[in-house]
Amino acid sequence: MGLLAATPSAREVPVWVNGVPRQLRLVLQPLPPEAAERQRARRLRKANRNSRKIDARTLQAAGFLMLLTSLATEGHPTARIMDIYGTAGRWRSASNG
Repeated sequence: MGLLAATPSAREVPVWVNGVPRQLRLVLQPLPPEAAERQRARRLRKANRNSRKIDARTLQAAGFLMLLTSLATEGHPTARIMDIYGTAGRWRSASNG
C-alpha cells in the first residue's frame, strides 16, 4: 500500500511472481479523481450488497489502474504499455465527460 501512496503519476515496478520464471512489470497509473471516486463507490456498493465490511486498502487500490505485463522494457515504455492495453484514453475520456 505504501507503493500506491508514493505513486502520484504513472510508474512501473519490477516484480517477481512465484512460479513465473522471469521478472514481470507492474504498471501503476492513478485514476483521475472522478474515476477513482466512481470506482470506490462501486466497491462500497458491492460490499454493502454482500453485507461485508470493506477494507481501507481496497478503497485505496480502487483509485489506481494496475497492469501486470511480461512485455520487455526495451521498446515498451510505460506510456506504450498503457496504449497497448487500451487504457490510456479510456480514463482520460471518462474524466472529460
